[in-house]
Amino acid sequence: MKKLIQRLFPAHQADPGRPPRVLAGTCGNYCISLPSQPERLQQTRDQLSRYGIEIEHFAGIPSEDVPNKITRKDGAPPGSHGSLQAFINLFKHIIASQPSGNSGLRPYVAVFEDDVIPLSNFGDIDSFIARLPDDWDFVSLGGNYHYTSPEILNKDLIRLKYAFNLHAQLIRVDFLPRLIERLETRAFEADVITAIMQDKRIGNWYGFTSDFVWQHARGAFFNISIWEHQLGLFHFAKGNGIVDHFLIKNVLRLP
Repeated sequence: MKKLIQRLFPAHQADPGRPPRVLAGTCGNYCISLPSQPERLQQTRDQLSRYGIEIEHFAGIPSEDVPNKITRKDGAPPGSHGSLQAFINLFKHIIASQPSGNSGLRPYVAVFEDDVIPLSNFGDIDSFIARLPDDWDFVSLGGNYHYTSPEILNKDLIRLKYAFNLHAQLIRVDFLPRLIERLETRAFEADVITAIMQDKRIGNWYGFTSDFVWQHARGAFFNISIWEHQLGLFHFAKGNGIVDHFLIKNVLRLP
């Protein structure tokens, strides 16, 4: 079984001779992180800098400092109010900072949270971005929980249908106003609102059949890859990016 896992997830080493890439997004790379947790921001910088990605810090907001809370009747998880407000603030900041005029291109940004762990294939992401259809508005870079199985378009691409997690994505700048409009309803947490948008086909949401990032486990978080819908493969990532363990169909546990 371990050999099967190795075939599914072959090891790739970062190329030390690869020219540094300052931008993953054509209009910048942002990382949302609370100022009170500088160690988490630094960890993210260290992880992404291995692949030539430089990030700009955007201050997160403690939930207790958010006056307009999420209104869902069954209550929202701790921290979700601040996360939602931080995304709204960041998206408005990005729109305001873009130069006026139309270059004929659709610029986009890369947005990370401070619990992102790039996998060893992150260095190949440029070639995958080049294969995206022209109509994309939002691209997840991996580590999602797919509540509804995504549509597998080809060997590289999936269409998100109801997927949670906003810790690593590319977003078209001209799609940000539609995101802001939905987020400002504050009906649910940010990733629930975006999952509903996927379900209602508000925008074009894509991902890759190969995850490029996972989310830091920190005890409670786990990631389910596209393989979950084929083999039931769960993966848990430690802070150093090493897989903690696999769980296949909730039966077989591998150390």
